[in-house]
Amino acid sequence: MGLLSSRNRRRTDLLNITRNRLGQATPYVAILSAIIGGSIALYIRHKNRIQNAKDAFGVVIQEKIAHLPDRDIESFYRTTKLDIKTAVSRVRHFLNANERVRIDRLWKEYEEIPAEQLDSKEEASWIAEFHRRLGGEYQHPRDIVRYYLDEFYKFAS
Repeated sequence: MGLLSSRNRRRTDLLNITRNRLGQATPYVAILSAIIGGSIALYIRHKNRIQNAKDAFGVVIQEKIAHLPDRDIESFYRTTKLDIKTAVSRVRHFLNANERVRIDRLWKEYEEIPAEQLDSKEEASWIAEFHRRLGGEYQHPRDIVRYYLDEFYKFAS
């Protein structure tokens, strides 16, 4: 009987020690769980903010693409330039460094499209001059603007 009671006492002692250690660790587990959970929540919130900004940018660009006319591209370009600049400025904050450099360069190119490339009134003389000097292919003003809008839209994904 002495052997069984000795074993029972050891088992009871081990259970009590384990309970005491777990009892001491429990507050730390709760704190650690809260820190991990909070970190995950902040990360998800950050990712959602970035995606929401990109989605809003994408909507603005898609609206411009949808309203891109076949004629009078220069007027469209002038009237939508400020909206696109505003959208670029808003999304820029949410892009990483490489994307910011790319979108800045793209905006600068878009902003500096020569008016004569978009002026359909001068289109015939411009086409002739272009082919004469460069021997390249003609790009319709609509295609030029559409190219840039498509490139801007890539930042929405």
